[in-house]
Amino acid sequence: MRTMLYVMPVVVVVLLAGGMMGCKTITPPQGVYFDDANLAKRLSVQLTPRDRSDIPEVAIQVQNLTKKQLKFRVKTVWLNKAGIELEPERQVWKPITLLDPFPKTLTETAPNPGAVTYKVYIAHID
Repeated sequence: MRTMLYVMPVVVVVLLAGGMMGCKTITPPQGVYFDDANLAKRLSVQLTPRDRSDIPEVAIQVQNLTKKQLKFRVKTVWLNKAGIELEPERQVWKPITLLDPFPKTLTETAPNPGAVTYKVYIAHID
């Protein structure tokens, strides 16, 4: 695994709905962290935080910007308000293969209600 991380600015879509009493607000991340600068150039990423209950979720939409197959893996790390990673043993890498330019969406749910923010890591698969 490469140790260098490349941070890519991403589009973060925040949907506000009136009358959503009791929903928890999560803080958008600073970006998506790539282990490969070339992969960052070939992949579009859009994050959409969701407040469906007391436990936050994020939809991660990825789209291949090339005409070649892309293989990579994604991991979402959830953090509490002190910045401490929550339940790291449950945060696993998910392999993804994109063969075409159609977007694919993954939905990630925080491990517990203490999550207030998250980081998304994307790594190249050889």
